[in-house]
Amino acid sequence: MRLFNNKPLLITIVITIILVLLLFIIPGGAKISGVESVPGGVAAGAQSFLSRVTNSVGSFFSNLFGGNSIEQENEQLKEELIQAQQKIQGMSELEAENQRLQSLLNYVERTPEYSYITARVTAKDPGYYFDVFVVNAGFNNGVEVNDAVITPDGLVGRVTEVGGTWSKVMAIIDSRSSVSATVERTRDNGIINGIDQSEGSSGLCEMAFLPLEAELLPGDSVITNGLGGLFPKGIIIGQVVEVSEEAGSTGKTVRIKPAVDFLHLEEVLIVKEKTTEGNEGDAVTATPSATPSAQPSVTPTATPQETQ
Repeated sequence: MRLFNNKPLLITIVITIILVLLLFIIPGGAKISGVESVPGGVAAGAQSFLSRVTNSVGSFFSNLFGGNSIEQENEQLKEELIQAQQKIQGMSELEAENQRLQSLLNYVERTPEYSYITARVTAKDPGYYFDVFVVNAGFNNGVEVNDAVITPDGLVGRVTEVGGTWSKVMAIIDSRSSVSATVERTRDNGIINGIDQSEGSSGLCEMAFLPLEAELLPGDSVITNGLGGLFPKGIIIGQVVEVSEEAGSTGKTVRIKPAVDFLHLEEVLIVKEKTTEGNEGDAVTATPSATPSAQPSVTPTATPQETQ
């Protein structure tokens, strides 16, 4: 009780405690020596304390009211990520296209007996398969009706209609198509027709007019035989996948799986007879005209039957 009654002593103790506390919060561990440094230490400590409080309050309000800038930054980062993904996708697409074009070029170099026009598919009939489609090469590029159309994998079909900068192609899987063909192993000849898609053909073809005694097996390769003059000889058509046990009026019948993927078709080669002016292995790439003629509706003309 005497301590509290002695006000000068109490004030001295309080001041001493405050000074000790201020010594602990002086930044940088600054030393205070002598009575002359006490006022400076008090001022520096108070300034440091107020600075810390001010910074904390400032950070609080900055986070509280700076949400919009954070959101904008997030949106910018998302946009940059999308752009990066698009660039990667574009590079992948270019790489895939280069591989396809290189495959076409390799085929051209392996078959110098013909000239070729490279064309890109620009339209197709409704449905899963590329049974009738349009390409970006026409009579301006030298394309003619009944020119054979292929890929490095095999026979695609033939040109049925030609415009200045476009051509219409009917694939071998179309029910109106007809190709004279030979089973490579047995040398048996027959006619390959497309199957109506409504019959659930799954992109297959049917080979009929085979000899009744023909001993065909699943996996046998079928090629063009050149009869009829529409398709060059020796182009791969596909493989036998099903042999009918019953022979009908058209002889033995088998089903053929085409070598070409008619679900995914992007570039093709249009086959041209070699001319005396052309170089061996010529390949002309069709490019869109600045003022292209109107493209047709995708409806092919009827296919002339080939003779064996």
